[in-house]
Amino acid sequence: MEETKFLENQEPTEDILSQLGDKVKDLVAKRKDIAFLDDKIKEAKKEEKVLSSESIPDLLFSCGLSSINLDTGEKITVIEKLTVSMPKKDTVKRQIIFKWLIEIGGKYLIKKELKIEEPEKHVITYLRDKGIPFENVLAVNTNSLRAFLSDKLGMKKGSLQTLEIQDVPREANPFIYKETKLS
Repeated sequence: MEETKFLENQEPTEDILSQLGDKVKDLVAKRKDIAFLDDKIKEAKKEEKVLSSESIPDLLFSCGLSSINLDTGEKITVIEKLTVSMPKKDTVKRQIIFKWLIEIGGKYLIKKELKIEEPEKHVITYLRDKGIPFENVLAVNTNSLRAFLSDKLGMKKGSLQTLEIQDVPREANPFIYKETKLS
């Protein structure tokens, strides 16, 4: 190693070993500090989530409000957000969601992909004629699905609700939650 070439044919001195020991102690201490701070950040994020999605919305809703301006100048607004996911590997659940999307007008969200085990430059008919194995894969972008469902559930500004959350297949793991927005 080039970095230690200067040490060749030299015995480490007490001073160097002492400095090295001090640096290692510093490194160990910094790693402990980082682990402690990572735990504090996780804890703070959990507390922030409870305040944003439960405590503040509950207080506002108990007064019949979803938005308020404070004396401090902040505007507090509680908004509903949607989370949804596409199963990665469970083809049965994926097929249920694809069928449902087609039925409610979301066919355009479904992307068709062609995966060829041993890629060739020929068209699908040629592949079929020659017996080359391939797979026709359907996929839906999660963000597009979330936007589509937010619109259908009437959660987007100016949209009309045409679906209820219970109409969304449970395979998509739909979940509506509240979030406090400060401005």
